[in-house]
Amino acid sequence: MNPFIRFLKFLRRMVNKLGIDIHLIEKKHHESAIQMNSELFSNINWKDPRKAKKFLKKERIEFFEEIVKLLQFRNIEIMDKPVADVGCGSGALFLVLAEKLQGNNFIGFDFSEESLKVAEKIFPGAKYFQYNVYDSFPGNFFLTICTEVIEHLLNPELALKNLIDMTADNGWILITVPDGRKDYFEGHINFWSPESWEHFIMKNSDNCRFECGKIGRQNLYALLQKSEPLPEQPV
Repeated sequence: MNPFIRFLKFLRRMVNKLGIDIHLIEKKHHESAIQMNSELFSNINWKDPRKAKKFLKKERIEFFEEIVKLLQFRNIEIMDKPVADVGCGSGALFLVLAEKLQGNNFIGFDFSEESLKVAEKIFPGAKYFQYNVYDSFPGNFFLTICTEVIEHLLNPELALKNLIDMTADNGWILITVPDGRKDYFEGHINFWSPESWEHFIMKNSDNCRFECGKIGRQNLYALLQKSEPLPEQPV
C-alpha cells in the first residue's frame, strides 16, 4: 500500500475516535462494478495471498464477533445444528463461530473456486461447495449467514429468496451489508441506507419475521426467522 495512503488511513482512525467520519476514496481499478464482481475477477483476486490476510485482520474479526453478540442476544444456539455461510470467502467467520458459539456443523458456499481453496486452509473443519447465490439450493439449514455479499449483486431480491428457501422452517437468516451512507467502494452496486435497507427486507422477506439494525461501526444487518407453513385447511 502507498505509504501516504497508509498514513491517511491511520489519521482517519485517530479522527474517528473523536466521533468525526472521514472517508478516503482510493481509486484502484478501471473496471466496472459488474466486471469487478464477476467470477473471473474474483478468482484472480483470491489468488493474491494478501486477500486472505485481509479477512484475518483485527477489524474483520471484531466484526465477526459483533455477529456472535447478535446471535447470543437473540438466543440463537448453533451447536450440532447446520450452519451455512453463503459467500464464505476465506472461511474466517467459521473460526469465530466455532470458538465463541461451539458451532461444529458448517458448510461454506462461494462462487469463487479460488476463495474455497483459501477457506479450506483457514478453516478445514467445514465442508465447502462452489455455489452461485442466484441458483436455488435444496438446503435445510438452521442458520444461513450471508455477510457483505448482496451489495455486489444486480439482483439481490433473487439472492434473498434463495437464502430463505435454503433455510429450514423456524430457522434463521442473517444478512449484513455496508451502511450505504458510509460506503464509497466502487465495486459495490447497492448502497442501502438504514431506511431503504429495512424497506428492501420488508418487501422481500416472504412473510418471515425480521428485524433490521446497525452492526459494527459501519454496517447494517437483517435477521429473519422463517415461518413454518400453515397447515392446509381440511377439504
